[in-house]
Amino acid sequence: MTQHTITIRRGVQVDLAYEGVWQGRQFHPLPARTFRIMQYLISHFDQVIPQAALLSIGWPDEPRVGQDLYRHIHRIRELIEVNPTRPQYLLTRKDRGYVFMTTPLCRMSAGNRHTSVVT
Repeated sequence: MTQHTITIRRGVQVDLAYEGVWQGRQFHPLPARTFRIMQYLISHFDQVIPQAALLSIGWPDEPRVGQDLYRHIHRIRELIEVNPTRPQYLLTRKDRGYVFMTTPLCRMSAGNRHTSVVT
């Protein structure tokens, strides 16, 4: 694995260099749009991000609707959640948007640029 990874939970890491998700030893590359949305949510962890903001991240030059975004949210959940139908990390806040949840402890090791979201 690369040195530029974010650990979501045991066995699941986001690879920033290769724009995908590791599940154990299996790598899942993500389409650029899906990766941009996931990266934005993770970089703004514990903050509710309005659907309109995520639509502008995914489709900066095109008008889109929530259903377009939902496909990408679903794909991210399939990769990072234990049970995508009962998410614990990427949550929907009804009528407000989405939030990537962590525990209060988030650490970054300067030596290898590896960030861990401790759960």
